Formats: sequence, structure tokens, C-alpha cells
Amino acid sequence: MKREFVVGLANHKREISLYQRSQSVNLAIMKRLLLGSLRLAFVGLALSGHDASAQVVSPEVRKASEAFYCQCSCRHQLSACGMISCGSATPLRAEIADYLKQGKTQQQIVDSFVAKYGKVILSAPTGEGFDLAAWIMPFAALFFGLIVVYFVIKAWLHRKPALAAQGAGMVSIPDDYRQRMETELKDSD
Repeated sequence: MKREFVVGLANHKREISLYQRSQSVNLAIMKRLLLGSLRLAFVGLALSGHDASAQVVSPEVRKASEAFYCQCSCRHQLSACGMISCGSATPLRAEIADYLKQGKTQQQIVDSFVAKYGKVILSAPTGEGFDLAAWIMPFAALFFGLIVVYFVIKAWLHRKPALAAQGAGMVSIPDDYRQRMETELKDSD
């Protein structure tokens, strides 16, 4: 019986050491894969030929592009799109730069972009037609909300004294309870 226990214990120790060795091998493999993928990422960045200076935009182009939304998924202003080599911002900025070189004004650039891409490209609604509602409605809703709050508070203030007056007449303590309270208060002093 003792011999079986010793043999069982030795087998158990051997299984534990095999498990630990397999774990250390797995850990080593994971480290190699991680380091290899990091190396591959760095090599990919180095070989991608990405020119960081391509994102530098002149102040004139930046100012002119503030009136437009970038058409990629970022939904930022065209002047603030930070995506590297954005498929929308880069050509639109180049088009704005070309218009500026041709001597077009900001309004002429806006008009040509709206004609080409529609009002969707504008970063703010225009001040005419139905777009005027986008400027007026927030203020109208705020004004209407303040009026509603005023009348609700006014109603609460007028209702409060009426409830207090009704409550004073309704509260009555039975005489036997009143006498018991007075005797207990005298005894506690």
C-alpha cells in the first residue's frame, strides 16, 4: 500500500512538471508571436511610404474648409478631419486649394461645393428657406420650455398655501392621547 502511494506521488509530480513545461513552452511561443507581430507592424509602417507632411494644410485651405463636413465616417469638419490619408478629406482639400489658386472667394467655393455635393457637405445649415428652422427651433423650444416651467412653478406656489390651510383643520388629536402625552412630558422633566 505504501509503495502504491509513493508510485502514485511520483506519477503526480511527473504530471505536474510536464504541465509546467508545456505552460512555459506556450508562454515562449506567445512571446515570439507577439514580438514577431510587433516587428511586422513596424516594418509595415516603415515601408508604407506614408508621408506625414501630406497632412499639413495651409491656413487658407484650413479656413476655407471650415464650412464643410468631411464625407468619410468621421463626421468632423473638413478642416479637422484627422484620418491619415482620408479618402474624402485629402481630395476635397486639394480641390479647395485649386479653387484658391484660381482666385475664387470663400462664397464661390461654397457655391461650387453645394452644386457638386449638395447641402450635405455644409457644416452648418444656411440661413434661408427650411434650413432657417434649424437655427430657430432650438431657441423656440427653450423659450417654450421656460414658459411651461414658469406656469408650473406658479401653480405649485399657489397650491401650497391652500393645502397647508386644509391640513391645519384636519389634524386633531383625541383627548385621551393628548392627556397621556402631557403626563408623559411632565414625568420626563
